[in-house]
Amino acid sequence: MINTILCFDLGTKMGWAICGADGHIFSGTANFQTSRFESKG
Repeated sequence: MINTILCFDLGTKMGWAICGADGHIFSGTANFQTSRFESKG
């Protein structure tokens, strides 16, 4: 059986991680924060 797990930490600064069947873990972040002059809508 092959298992792959994908996790998200949602919010303005989103974190993610994925663990493949071989045990390697890859992770990263994405920043969705608006700048001072951008609309929040």
